[in-house]
Amino acid sequence: MFFGDKMIVVEKEVRIDPKLYDEIRSFLADAVDTSGVEIKGVFLGGSHAKGTHNADSDVDVYIYYKHDL
Repeated sequence: MFFGDKMIVVEKEVRIDPKLYDEIRSFLADAVDTSGVEIKGVFLGGSHAKGTHNADSDVDVYIYYKHDL
């Protein structure tokens, strides 16, 4: 996977829960609409990315964006 001119190495493919996927997409759509930022990449980290999450796990989402000052 590439992010700009950098290569991101992903250790394994993890299937994300469709409900969580929809919640993340909705959050990002709202953030873009209200802030005017240009999202360059979104990455899932932590236990959800490792496939070791449980019902009490939080969600680690990393958002890379561009915003003119």
